[in-house]
Order: sequence, then C-alpha cells, then structure tokens
Amino acid sequence: MQIQEALTAASFLNLQYCITPDGVQPLAASEQILDGYAHIGNRYPTQHQPWDIVEPMAVWMAQQGMKDVFAFDVAVVEDSGVTRYLAIECNPRFNGASYPTLIANKLKIESWSCQTFTTSYRSIDRLNIRDIEFNPKSSTGIVLVNWGTVLVGKVAILLAGSIEQQQELQAILKQRL
Repeated sequence: MQIQEALTAASFLNLQYCITPDGVQPLAASEQILDGYAHIGNRYPTQHQPWDIVEPMAVWMAQQGMKDVFAFDVAVVEDSGVTRYLAIECNPRFNGASYPTLIANKLKIESWSCQTFTTSYRSIDRLNIRDIEFNPKSSTGIVLVNWGTVLVGKVAILLAGSIEQQQELQAILKQRL
C-alpha cells in the first residue's frame, strides 16, 4: 500500500540505476504508462532525464551496500511553463521497468514500451504471436516478458519499434488476446 498525497503530474518517470564494479551507473529513464493511478507499463526513451534529482540518493544507497538494480519514481510537474521534477518513491529492488529494460538492453532495442495485457487464454500455447515476434534485424516486434501470469489472464509484453510501430503491434495484440 502506498500512502501519499495525490499529485497532479504531466507524467511519472522511472529512473533506474545499477551498481557495478565501477560504482553507481544510470541504467535507463523510462516514462510510466498509467491506467488512472495504476501502473501498467513503461515506455523508453523519454525526453525527461532528471538524473541530478536522485543521483545523491543513489550514491548514498551504494555507499550503504545496495547491490544490483534499483530505481526511483519521479513526478514531472508542469507549472506555469516551468517543469519541475519531484522524487516520490524509491524502489530498492528490481521493479516493473527493470525486466523490460534489461531485455531491451540485451537485445539492443532502442525504442520500446512494455505493458501488462489481459487475455482470455490461460495457456501460453494458445497465444498467436509468430508473425509479430521480435526481429533483431528490424529491431521491431514483441517479446514476452512475463508469461507466468497467463494463468490469471495476464501477460507482460514488450513492444519494440517506433511509437507508431508499438501502436500497430498493440492493436494486433489486442485483437489476438
């Protein structure tokens, strides 16, 4: 449960870090995809890159012994033509954006979104995705990120490509799920 004052924001970001032998390294800044107040996915890249807002906390966490991947949620607030960034949450763990980010980095995908979709199927065998699977040559298509939740009618899917290609893939997926 999260208890905080409702915040009117233009968008919300997820700023991920990774602890490496060289220290704290920014991993990715993605924009959250929301359904009302519920987080349903992330989109990368984002025009907003407010690393300076959370970097001191990230360095402190590394000094305290933090390992591997962690992230901060940051609100983007537009106020009279001025953009402000407010750090609102720390996730000292892998979070909803971590898995698609690491998959996209491994596959060298430069533009993607990842969402949890509902499906009437309760088995991954039933999903018809052969002709829209990720193609490394074109860097477009879909990648299953979390299929274990298909048992309850949900799957997390990464959509690789331009915003237009992502929208096209999403429309095809919604018809098939």
